[in-house]
Amino acid sequence: MSKWLKTLHAPSFRGIPFSVIEDPEAEIGRRMANHEYAGRDEPYSEDTGRKQKVYKLTFAVYGDDFIKKAHALIDAIDTAGPGLLVHPHHGELQVTAEGRVSYQGRQATFQATFYEAGHNNQPGQTADTAQLITDKSLAAEVAAIKSFETAYDVTGPSFVADQAVADVTESLQSVVAAGQNINTSIAAVINKPGELANQILSSVRSVSSLNKSIANTFQGFKSLSEANASSSDTSVSSTPMQQKMSNNKAATQLLVKQLAATQLAKSVPNMNFQHQAEAEQIGLDAADLIEQASWESDDQAFIALTDLRIAVQQDVQEKTPSLAVLEAVNLPQTMPALVAAYRYTGNASNEAQIINRNNITHPGFVSGRVEVLNV
Repeated sequence: MSKWLKTLHAPSFRGIPFSVIEDPEAEIGRRMANHEYAGRDEPYSEDTGRKQKVYKLTFAVYGDDFIKKAHALIDAIDTAGPGLLVHPHHGELQVTAEGRVSYQGRQATFQATFYEAGHNNQPGQTADTAQLITDKSLAAEVAAIKSFETAYDVTGPSFVADQAVADVTESLQSVVAAGQNINTSIAAVINKPGELANQILSSVRSVSSLNKSIANTFQGFKSLSEANASSSDTSVSSTPMQQKMSNNKAATQLLVKQLAATQLAKSVPNMNFQHQAEAEQIGLDAADLIEQASWESDDQAFIALTDLRIAVQQDVQEKTPSLAVLEAVNLPQTMPALVAAYRYTGNASNEAQIINRNNITHPGFVSGRVEVLNV
């Protein structure tokens, strides 16, 4: 065998092997701005930096299971973010990809172009989404409290106010269960809707101090919001006082739900996302809870909560592109975690990340399906 054949790399993309049919070209060199001047014979070629390297390959998968192999490669090419290309001549490269595929007999043939991924180091203008969320949360709190003041009414027999105290305590049950005794303070302001609403806001905010991490705080507000799903029963035969108590309970549940949503929104900018999928899921969860609260609200609160939801989605969208991409990789053979880290992330220092994320007990012998974070 010729010595040069021994230098070739076994080609693959995102860990999925293929057979190269043709390696037609790679774009290399410098980016030039060529200037020609009127009345002057000598031009000037201005060097503006190295070109993005582009690799074109024609490759195929064969055999009885060629369709399964082809679909795996299609999924790999469709996956967002850069991935590892093992090029037969150029070795391991972090690239993005596009291409086309055709089927004939027991063969799927791909013609693909791979672009050097690089890094986005260019400065740009970005909105202060954290401050925007703070501003929109405050506006939503004000609108929710005004709505509550309009809907809430405990005038009449004392049992109406007593029931209101019980309903507020029940709505804040997760706060009470954590050790906060609010019955006395709630009873003192039960006839003052504005002060009562602010007392409820203070109790909802206390969820932050009851949790040691931002992630737990987020889940605390989420649970509080979900626990206050509307459950009032207003039958046709209700007496006026029963109707009033039912309305008060519904108003209290909605207020807690709205305020939990605003506080949950304020926790999102402080979350330390590990990868894009996590950020996207948190963004979806937050947007869903805020939207649920908005649909039950009056016009002003609906608008304020909708603005808040958009601000949260904008914050997550601003952060997501700079986060690592979580990929599930099927290792073609048993290998050390160090080798897997270099092969699938381009950086051997990510070995510990792979070991910890996949609970690997023997780092020298890693096999099967593993999750890796590609920055």
